[in-house]
Order: sequence, then C-alpha cells, then structure tokens
Amino acid sequence: MTPGKDYIGIGIGVLILNEDQTKTLLLLRGPQAKNEPGTWSRPGGTVEYGETLEQAARREIKEEIDVDLVNLKQRELIDAIMPAEQQHWIAIGFWAQVVPGQELKNMEPQKHPEMRWFGKDEVPSNLYGASKPAIDAWVAS
Repeated sequence: MTPGKDYIGIGIGVLILNEDQTKTLLLLRGPQAKNEPGTWSRPGGTVEYGETLEQAARREIKEEIDVDLVNLKQRELIDAIMPAEQQHWIAIGFWAQVVPGQELKNMEPQKHPEMRWFGKDEVPSNLYGASKPAIDAWVAS
C-alpha cells in the first residue's frame, strides 16, 4: 500500500529561513518527485511509522540537504488534496533555520535538480500545493 494513494499520507515540510529571515530555501521538484514535478517546494517528506513529527522533519532535512536545524517550530496543518494525481496528504509545516556554519548540499539531485534561496519579492509562482500556504504566510509576515 502506498501513502497518499491507498490511504491518506502524512508528510512534513520545513520552511527554512536564512539568519535574518529575509530568504527561504526552495527546492525544484524534478521528474522523480512523488507529485507535482516542476514546482518549487520547501524540503520535506513522509513521516515514517514510529517517528514523531519533529524527528521526521529533522531526518528529512538531513536526507535532502545534509544540515541540522535550530529554532524548529510547528506552524501549520495543510490538506494537500491532488485530484489529478489521485493523492491526498496531510502536511504538517515547520519553520526553522540551519545550524550556523553548516553548508547546504543537495543530497537528492535526481529528485530536486535545483535548490535556491528566494527573497520575499523573488518567490516563484509555480509553488508546490502543500508548500504554498507556508510560503504565502512568510511573504505576508
């Protein structure tokens, strides 16, 4: 059975902000992404059985960009219903920052061919559905 398709999947996303919170890190979803390829998203992924939401957030960030997080705070809960892809996810959103001095590394270039920092006035319009509410909230803050 596949999460998000055979039953509602639980995912997390982390809006990573730079030190002065003027930029956020977004990843371009490539052809091997589970859904919505060609959109920009915050990093994240599926919560695994037996792990807490915070553990999932920290693990996914380590797997995707090889950094640790500080100031991790849960912020939103999003229904991500994708009729075209026949998927339904509940996405728990966090905001955080990278431990000072750590450098980002794209650990999954086959899934995310590009990652980039964006200022509030530079956010692309083609955002991943489950990331859009968090990004919109940050832009409005």
